[in-house]
Amino acid sequence: MSFPVSISLSQAGISFAAIAWMAGIVARSDVPRFPWPRLLIAGLCIYGLELLSLILLSFSGGGFAFIKQGLSREIKDVFLILMAFWVFAFSEDEDRRKTIEKLTYIAIGILIVSGLIGIFSRYRLSNIPYHLMHGWEGNMQARYQHHAGTFLAGTPLMFHIYLPVGFLHSHLTYGALLMMAMPILFLRAMNPIIRYTSDSKKQTLIAIMIFGAACVVFMINNARSAILGTIFVIALTVYYYSRFHWKKKALYLLIPAVIALLAFGGLFIFADLLHERLRALVIALSGQQKHTDYQRVLLWNASWEVIRSHPWLGVGAGHFQESVESILLNVSKQHPGLWYANETLQRGHSHSDPLHILAIAGIPAFISYIVFFAMLIHRAIKPAGRAIFRFGAPGLLIAGLYQCYFLDDAVLLPFWLLVGLTLRETETGQTSAKS
Repeated sequence: MSFPVSISLSQAGISFAAIAWMAGIVARSDVPRFPWPRLLIAGLCIYGLELLSLILLSFSGGGFAFIKQGLSREIKDVFLILMAFWVFAFSEDEDRRKTIEKLTYIAIGILIVSGLIGIFSRYRLSNIPYHLMHGWEGNMQARYQHHAGTFLAGTPLMFHIYLPVGFLHSHLTYGALLMMAMPILFLRAMNPIIRYTSDSKKQTLIAIMIFGAACVVFMINNARSAILGTIFVIALTVYYYSRFHWKKKALYLLIPAVIALLAFGGLFIFADLLHERLRALVIALSGQQKHTDYQRVLLWNASWEVIRSHPWLGVGAGHFQESVESILLNVSKQHPGLWYANETLQRGHSHSDPLHILAIAGIPAFISYIVFFAMLIHRAIKPAGRAIFRFGAPGLLIAGLYQCYFLDDAVLLPFWLLVGLTLRETETGQTSAKS
């Protein structure tokens, strides 16, 4: 329940749960045994091949110090996969599964409410305790949120809006968490309407309002990689439900789709009338370049150079930055006009999950990454069991093309939570009458 608030608290929670689980397996007979589903084995292979690459590369120089650096970077996140194992094992019991799902809904609620508050807050919510102790001026320890626009300027009703990040520190991380929640919110809002279920009108109206609020927060958040991932997972959701539940009733979705397109088209057409910063957000959502897009191009180019030089083993986990820096230095010497651009790059990762995995661990790890997501998507569209939590996790494949989400522990923890629920939802042998 704490992943939208504190990654440290969330990691402490899964660590404690895993330790208690292992102790329970030894001491009690009624504790779920440790499962080994093939999907999670494939996930472990990604980290296993990264570790193997690191060990083999250490023999050519660097020794244990070389391995230690990799263990403290990308490979350290392997323990987060315990979330998927734990959720899959404990949700086998119906009551436990309902509890896990209930807490997941609460976490999504916290995510949306904190985002709505963040739209109108100059201060990052996670920095409020710091401001209370050190004053309300922004600094490197407590940066302000990015300003997105001003409305009713020059009047007593003037107000500002900001890119919401909730309790998190990055709008990209926040966007990824919303991306994984969007299929759940979409189904809660649309499924009762399309299928004429017995859900009360009040519940359906509340679900529609929550989904609408999430859409507003998502658009203002402006994480384009997460938006692309959301388009993919919503399409996956519609495909599954159209095939197994909605049938021809899925055509009703054309109504909200047309309304959404007209609304966005209107924003784009009249973008010049908006505040400069808000106009930039709308233009960026249309697919046109943002002012920082060149940085990704430079990093991707440097990453390809690393991959071409080390195709099979990569350069080793934890050693991406130093390898890219040497390439950028050579490029700057050959093209002095790129010196400033190369020096200001944030080059701790490649801004693309597939490229980063190729660069640090080579082709075998990349293949395991693709196989894992292929198995996850295949599992998500399997016509079995309930189907409300299984469509959020695959979005990380598409969003990860433009951002290194697989390195973000704040994203990985809810990701593995949804992977565990996907496994549980697809365990039974027939499709459920409910979502």
